[in-house]
Amino acid sequence: MDLQSPPPDDAGAPAPVPGLIENLGALWVEVRGSAHDHLQLAALEAQRAVLSLVWIAIYGAVVGMLVAATWLVVAGALVLWLIDSGLGASTALLLGAALNLLGALGFALLMRRKSQVLLFPATLRGLDPDIPDGEPARTEPERKP
Repeated sequence: MDLQSPPPDDAGAPAPVPGLIENLGALWVEVRGSAHDHLQLAALEAQRAVLSLVWIAIYGAVVGMLVAATWLVVAGALVLWLIDSGLGASTALLLGAALNLLGALGFALLMRRKSQVLLFPATLRGLDPDIPDGEPARTEPERKP
């Protein structure tokens, strides 16, 4: 070692360890950054999902129109076949209308049956201790006279 050169400052000492406050600050920055990234990703995915849902609704509307047009052609062909078979034109049209109404009634009954699930009957039974397990839940509150 040279006598004229100054001795090194802490040349062999380890680097200072950050304190608890510095570690917590760094952790907070990392957590905020990670949360921001996750929320930004969720927002982008939500926008993409909404756009996909809009396109699905548009495609569904087009499919519905095509099916309705096809049904009109099939019903018209049935009416023409009934007329060709010797049935009067007005009778054939009324028979076609009656068949359409019967089909609509059948689907309306199916819709009514399926709509009962929308009332969350099992949840209502679980929340109301007065309803036994086998009984259907009340869907309307009781009115007091």
